[in-house]
Amino acid sequence: MRLVLHTREFQTLLPARLPARGLHSLLQLLRLLLVFLLQLLRLLLVLLFYLLLLRVIRLLFIQVHVLLVLLLLKFVSFLLLLRDLLFLLLLVLPVLLWVARIWSALC
Repeated sequence: MRLVLHTREFQTLLPARLPARGLHSLLQLLRLLLVFLLQLLRLLLVLLFYLLLLRVIRLLFIQVHVLLVLLLLKFVSFLLLLRDLLFLLLLVLPVLLWVARIWSALC
């Protein structure tokens, strides 16, 4: 089966002669269709832009949350170090007091 249209077959698809007024109205109809399709394309592009904007905002919120989590993790490590320092101080303080009591008993 051949997909090429011969000139006789192509001429049978179109009317032999279209009047100029018919061509002009057909052209106007095609222009109106083009305007409609362009407006539809613009509406779809606006919707895609809003979806992209929502994703960008969601991504920014995720980045802010990640930043907050990282800051909290940094402060948690600082608080853990302070806890360990306090624990060591509580271990050393009785030893120092015991040593001071021994020294005062010796004198």
